[in-house]
Amino acid sequence: MITFSIDDIIKYCGKSSYEKGRSCASPDDFIKVFTQVNVLSGLYQGSVGVYRVTVHFKNNVPDYSWCTCPAMSQYDGRCKHIAGLMILWNKSPRKFMILEPWQSLLENKNKEELFQIIVNAASKSIDMTTVLYEEIKGESFIDDEELYGFFD
Repeated sequence: MITFSIDDIIKYCGKSSYEKGRSCASPDDFIKVFTQVNVLSGLYQGSVGVYRVTVHFKNNVPDYSWCTCPAMSQYDGRCKHIAGLMILWNKSPRKFMILEPWQSLLENKNKEELFQIIVNAASKSIDMTTVLYEEIKGESFIDDEELYGFFD
């Protein structure tokens, strides 16, 4: 189970994002929250839509996070929604749905089934399309700065 302290959240997100994150660390603000092995994820009802929020951990230390909110670039990559998700986990981990690791879900699939899963996932998500392109071609065609620079 992922464990960390309030001090760890402040260290990772910064004091400002932590303070703002306290106001959005409610299960009422997050439409859905879930965890899968070493990842916390949630859907947050924001002012301009639903934001996808993810924090990836390595040895209980956050090493990557992402949010689709327009303000993401203003917080050095750690907005209030990331802090809010971490705060919510810290105070109410039982609110999070525990998902079976996707690796184990794919283990018994044959090549044709795996191919179809990839095609279906890519057709539903620009993020998946981007990641697949980068993995297969070994090059990226969009980066975070380009994506979020639009909102600055």
